[in-house]
This record gives sequence, C-alpha cells and structure tokens, in this order.
Amino acid sequence: MPKLNCNADTCGHNCESLCGLNSIDIKGFSATTDSETKCSNFTTYTGASNSAADGNLDLYVQCQATNCTHNQEQECQADFIYIAGSNAVTENDTECSGFCPR
Repeated sequence: MPKLNCNADTCGHNCESLCGLNSIDIKGFSATTDSETKCSNFTTYTGASNSAADGNLDLYVQCQATNCTHNQEQECQADFIYIAGSNAVTENDTECSGFCPR
C-alpha cells in the first residue's frame, strides 16, 4: 500500500495531511498527466467534527488511471503518493501527483 500525503486541506477526510479513510479511489481512466486525475473520495469539510479522527499514512488506493505506471490491475503500487488540492471545492480540484505516465 502506498504511503499518502494529502494537501486537500478542505476535505472532510483530511487529518493533518493524512486521510481518515482506509481506502481511496483515484479517477482518471484516460489521464495522461497528473492534472487529469482526481480523488473521488473528496468531500467538502462542513465545519462539523472532522471524520478523520485518526489519519492513515498507509491505505489501499484503487486507481482508474490505466496510463499510470503504478497502476497494476486498478490498484496503486507506488511507494508514496501525494494528493494535491489545497483550497479544493470539489473532487475536480484534486489530483494524484504520484501519476507517472507509461
């Protein structure tokens, strides 16, 4: 499982740059660059108690970006990924900066 650092500070799952989920899904089936990918689990922080009480450094990453070298049968095999998306409003404002084209 990849180690994750998440910069989507407006996401309700973000807990000090870690994700409160056990797994995430990366979209971008036809992506050829990292900017064409996105974290489909992004949810806007509403100001209520953050659901990410305990952030996870290692988590399962399902990936639809078939053009990424780290994608092995729709599972990310990278050692480390970085989810970019500072001040994101929707999942479209996020991206997987670990994307590496084949």
